[in-house]
Amino acid sequence: MPVYTINGQRIRTDKDLSDAEIDEIAAELSTSPAAEASAPIGSSMAAQIPTGGVKAPVARPAAPSGFKQGLLDPFRGGAQLISSALGGLGSEYFQKEAQRMTESMTAEEQAYQAQRKAAGEEGFDTARLAGNIVNPVNLLSAGGATVPSQAIRTGVLQGLLQPVTENTDSFATQKALQATGGAIAGTAGAGATKLAGQALNPLVSKAEQTMKELGVQMTPGQLMGGQAKDIESFATNLPLVGSYISDAKEKALFSFNKGVINKTLGRIQEKLPEDVVGRDAVAYTQGKIDEAYNDVLSRISYKLDFPSYSSMLKAVKSPPSVLDRTRVKDELDTLVFSRLPKGEAIEGDAYKAIEAGMRERISQLSRGSVSDQDVAKALKQASDALKEGMKKQNPKEVPTLRRIDAAYRDLTVMESAASKTGAQNGVFTPKQYQAAVREGDITKRKRQFAAGQARGQDVSEAAVEVLEGTPSYNLEGRLAYNLLGGAGLLSNLSVAPALAVAAPVMYSESGLKAMQAIMRSRPEVARKVGDALTKRASKEGSISGANVLEEYNRAVRAE
Repeated sequence: MPVYTINGQRIRTDKDLSDAEIDEIAAELSTSPAAEASAPIGSSMAAQIPTGGVKAPVARPAAPSGFKQGLLDPFRGGAQLISSALGGLGSEYFQKEAQRMTESMTAEEQAYQAQRKAAGEEGFDTARLAGNIVNPVNLLSAGGATVPSQAIRTGVLQGLLQPVTENTDSFATQKALQATGGAIAGTAGAGATKLAGQALNPLVSKAEQTMKELGVQMTPGQLMGGQAKDIESFATNLPLVGSYISDAKEKALFSFNKGVINKTLGRIQEKLPEDVVGRDAVAYTQGKIDEAYNDVLSRISYKLDFPSYSSMLKAVKSPPSVLDRTRVKDELDTLVFSRLPKGEAIEGDAYKAIEAGMRERISQLSRGSVSDQDVAKALKQASDALKEGMKKQNPKEVPTLRRIDAAYRDLTVMESAASKTGAQNGVFTPKQYQAAVREGDITKRKRQFAAGQARGQDVSEAAVEVLEGTPSYNLEGRLAYNLLGGAGLLSNLSVAPALAVAAPVMYSESGLKAMQAIMRSRPEVARKVGDALTKRASKEGSISGANVLEEYNRAVRAE
């Protein structure tokens, strides 16, 4: 027997009712005593309350939970995918089940969107997106050996787990579109998340960090590197802005020189005055190191002992050639033994004279033939033995002497750089400093420099990478400048004055500090968040990107 629900009441009849009959029954029910009895208490009195002609707003039904819907989407989509896959293998039951699920999910999606619309919610469903993103299903790993492959696979998985809620195309076609869209949007989401992470926690290269520790005030192009650096280098030739960029780059070079010198002076607790640069700075450093050394020498003495003498004899025997061994013995007789009285100690100034003579002779022979270099190496070994003997006899002065020795070795590299052709007034460029570092390597075939272990090489290579322009910067900078419409900007009467004002501000000392803060300085909390985003971009970023695309497609279909 047919059953009808009319005005909230279930009515069983012995025949099918026409629409007219149903309307007649509904009218009767609405005027029945039961209907009147069911009216809310006080409703008749409430109807008589004056409202001034203002109608009460129509109550909207509550919106469905988008977050809950988002949590359910991957589970429904997964079940639908499994049924369809099993049906594709020939199972008639699962073919019917897959069709039933698709029809059911289509009806549910339509009902969900209708409820949202009735509640005044339309368009992009943020709550549902949140449910998709925080879904426990996302704990599953999509695999991938590389970051890009992991992002693509995660995006594909997100697309596959979304339910198909339309019957317009075949299930396989729609699922392929979802997977493809997930791969593309997932990759984009991973990239966007990584960029956001880098913005919160800007990556600082090792070279840039080295320059920062030296106190170098870098220009925006030097900070960004790459094409920005090439454009900035080329822009030094342009009107309005070129002179300001050149001045800023010159200041960066001065600060690099000061940083190198202050690193040397820091070993003896000294610092270069602010207004001293170039040759004056080198001379100031020489004087301070000599003062520190003379101060120590005034408190020491040295007497040739048996361990030192034995070590020197070993040095004599180190050259492979008998002739060279004889040369080493003669050199030591002249430079050392003839100046040491037997059984008596010498004062610090006498020791300094011996050491200085050996250092100068070693430097001369290091630039000679292979035979000369072998002799120089043996003399260096003997000099080290002499120094070790002096330290053992003056243990209280050892820490100070070690700092002075390190400062002196730094100074020799600096002096070489400042004396290079082209080092104007003793101000050396990063490339000149790097050449001096290489020259200072006295090992055979420059082995230390080849291995990146020469003294000062970490600083020199970092400075070349950050501060020096690439050989092709003029060509590359010109191409980038033209592509960005630089000529048109400079000739534009509305833009040129702004550039003329902005350039001196941007490349002033305070402007450069502000630019460095904007590009690199971040609160610690922001850096931690940025680091987490960067590390998790390939998964969480891909999940977000794929689900944003899916929610966008749902919103478009619901319009």
